[in-house]
Amino acid sequence: MAREVLRASFLQRTGEERVELILVTEGRCLAALAGLTIDGQTTALLCRRSYTSVLLIQNIARWGAAPPQLIAHLRRQDAVRRNATLRLMLERHPNAS
Repeated sequence: MAREVLRASFLQRTGEERVELILVTEGRCLAALAGLTIDGQTTALLCRRSYTSVLLIQNIARWGAAPPQLIAHLRRQDAVRRNATLRLMLERHPNAS
């Protein structure tokens, strides 16, 4: 029931609120949002950030609906360049180009 409430409220939120939820939870909420996509504004806001949290990057890499632009942005981050496991996760992502 909680997952359905989260999913419904996520779809009704603005791009900034979606980004804040993802960042505050370090991407843990993405497992409950499987199958949902994010809009261009949310993607753009996520792509403007620098990422140092390995947990956040891992959770985004495990999320099947992560947009290709976000995957490409994450692959350019220093944390990913230094971590072979993260690099491999992002290279194997279904939306990696």
